[in-house]
Amino acid sequence: MDELGQFNYHFSDKEDRGNIRGFRWTVDGEEAAFEFQTSENSDQGKLILKQALAPGSTCIIRTPFQVKIPSGAFSRLGHLGNSYQITQWYPKPAVYDNKGWHSIPYLNQGEFYSEFGSFKVSITLPANYIVGATGVLQEAEEYEYMKLISKREPIQDSNEFPVSVQEKKTLTYVQDKVHDFAWFADSASISSMIK
Repeated sequence: MDELGQFNYHFSDKEDRGNIRGFRWTVDGEEAAFEFQTSENSDQGKLILKQALAPGSTCIIRTPFQVKIPSGAFSRLGHLGNSYQITQWYPKPAVYDNKGWHSIPYLNQGEFYSEFGSFKVSITLPANYIVGATGVLQEAEEYEYMKLISKREPIQDSNEFPVSVQEKKTLTYVQDKVHDFAWFADSASISSMIK
């Protein structure tokens, strides 16, 4: 049972659940140790620095990671058919303030307490998808296309999603001083706009 009293995740099939893995943490280019907090909060971990970070100092932390997107039936991060809602999808550092560390597990009912940051995110996906994302779209051609289809009258369509095309496109979004980066992609939207 989750914090909202729902059992759908608890009784879901394993293939419908998501995960995040493939971490290889480095701090200033050197490999760093990482450990998960507890089995109860398996989405929280601790990065072990080789030396303390003094007030006012900085370090660069990097890791690759892979996300398996879960079913959208029980989470804000998920997909239903070819409709994707991508939120809380990357490793997010806990906040340290005058009250100490705020290590908060994923909660389906609200947002994390987290810092503001700058983002530059490139998304590669089938060319027949419409994307909405945090930030400013960098591809002028896609921007003009989005303006064009936003002016067309919606056409009632079936609830079936068009097949993803083989051709790919990469869209880049840039934004400073925001709390989070979320994005949404849907192949059904385009089918109703281009008829």
